[in-house]
Amino acid sequence: MKILLVLPLSVAALAVVSLSACKTTDGIEEVPVAPAGNYPTGRPIPDQPDVVLSPFTEEPHYVEVAGLRSGTLVKCPWTDKLFYVP
Repeated sequence: MKILLVLPLSVAALAVVSLSACKTTDGIEEVPVAPAGNYPTGRPIPDQPDVVLSPFTEEPHYVEVAGLRSGTLVKCPWTDKLFYVP
């Protein structure tokens, strides 16, 4: 299982940073980890396949997940909680 730390969506771009230095061929750094527990799934946004809503915030907070496969575990930048890419 892999965890990605995703920073908040900004006007310029969204950076995906890693918790360790395991580079993949597509340039996104991934961390091989098997955390215990059940995690929710981000909510997809119609007509925006590369953006999801954080499942942990009441206000709509957008997280860009471009280049990430469905089922990838990412970290909500506002709550630091983990969730899956839909």
